[in-house]
Amino acid sequence: MTARLLGRMAEELPDVARAIVDAGHEVGVHGYEDLLLVEQGPAVTCHDISRAIAAITADERRTAAVVARSRW
Repeated sequence: MTARLLGRMAEELPDVARAIVDAGHEVGVHGYEDLLLVEQGPAVTCHDISRAIAAITADERRTAAVVARSRW
């Protein structure tokens, strides 16, 4: 299973994010704030996704589980 995480949640609940990875799940980046990015423009979208990736990969174990693919 792939769990889609918000970067903000990975920062606020690191034990939950770690438990997802420890259970063997892949991690998908779902943005940082769960903004409707299509309405935000390219600069805000890039910043939100970059911030989310940094937050989620701050834990070495989560970095290894991050999935770098999209369904689109």
